[in-house]
Amino acid sequence: MSERAADALAAYWDALALGQSAEPLDVDLDPALADAVRRFQRVADVPGPRPEFVARLERSLARAGDAAMDSAPVLVHLHGQTPPGPSAPMADRARLDSPPRSPRRSPARWVAAHLATAALLLLTLAAGWAAIRGGPAPNAPLVPAGGAVETTPDPTTAQGLLLQATVDGVPSIAGYIAVERWSFASHSGPCVAGPVSGPMVYFVTAGRLTVTYAGPAQIFRGIGATRPTPATPGAPAEIEPGDSLVVPANVEYSLANDQAAPASAVVFSLLSAVTSDWNYPQFTPGKIQVDLLASDITNIPFPPGPTRIELRRATLAPGESIPAADPGTYQFVVGETKALAYLGRGSGGEATNKEAESLGVIVVTTRPATLQLAPPSRRASSLTQPPAG
Repeated sequence: MSERAADALAAYWDALALGQSAEPLDVDLDPALADAVRRFQRVADVPGPRPEFVARLERSLARAGDAAMDSAPVLVHLHGQTPPGPSAPMADRARLDSPPRSPRRSPARWVAAHLATAALLLLTLAAGWAAIRGGPAPNAPLVPAGGAVETTPDPTTAQGLLLQATVDGVPSIAGYIAVERWSFASHSGPCVAGPVSGPMVYFVTAGRLTVTYAGPAQIFRGIGATRPTPATPGAPAEIEPGDSLVVPANVEYSLANDQAAPASAVVFSLLSAVTSDWNYPQFTPGKIQVDLLASDITNIPFPPGPTRIELRRATLAPGESIPAADPGTYQFVVGETKALAYLGRGSGGEATNKEAESLGVIVVTTRPATLQLAPPSRRASSLTQPPAG
């Protein structure tokens, strides 16, 4: 492609990109090439080549013609957009701002630069032609231009709702409410965790656990699950990161880590604190570690009937608060990233981070499953910021 033809192509394409009318004859452009550019311009946006690849391609082509091109990469401007990259040194800016000293060009540099332009043009037109002819590949994910592929949230840091479950058998007077972290060593062997006097909830954050239970336990698959999956008592089931296990009162069950990697779970207990509760969990010493994050032993009354339990996670800046719960709802806020964290309890029921650094917290709420909550506009549904100044 001659220098004149390359300039004509650039002028014609810029005019189309800016929405200006242009005819190929006006800019001395081959009609077939102009038609290809128009068809490409009408195609929906597709992800283009990465700026690093563009720079590497042009530099490698230009390097063959002029060793001076071995310096900072040249980033090509397509449709008036400048790909991200390092800014030019001050000396180079001075040379760019000043007029050229001579209209002469190095033949080797001219050839190399236009070889790079031709290669980039062919790459762009090939991508456009594939989009025109065949559309996206059958199994290719559809990603908006400029967007990013969504990834699965990390169960150790995911914010918001982790689990919503409905259970029976909540004690009328709870003598022990706690949130703990259970850590299972590799090949831990069985951990017999019940029967106990109230429900227990396990949210798996790492590894994989095998569960065996003899009663109506519930397994929830994935972060934010609100419906259990079918499960068969007596048959072993596996729960993975992001899954939850909800076991009601008086059900015999056990957990084990049969994998080579360790496993862990955040565990919520709501018990009567009868003598038999202290017999569990039972496990081989050194295979499982139970760390208390926080407990509440104030003999709290709970109404009879099915109870809705929700686990949420949030991150509080110093001085930031979790608002008080709705009427008829019990709320328990505990530090997760720091055991026994300093959380102040306000007169209005809010829980405030009194630590000097940000704090990851688990928020557990329980309420009668039949309780109708106020509309969201009348509820405190967001974090309370610390007072200014």
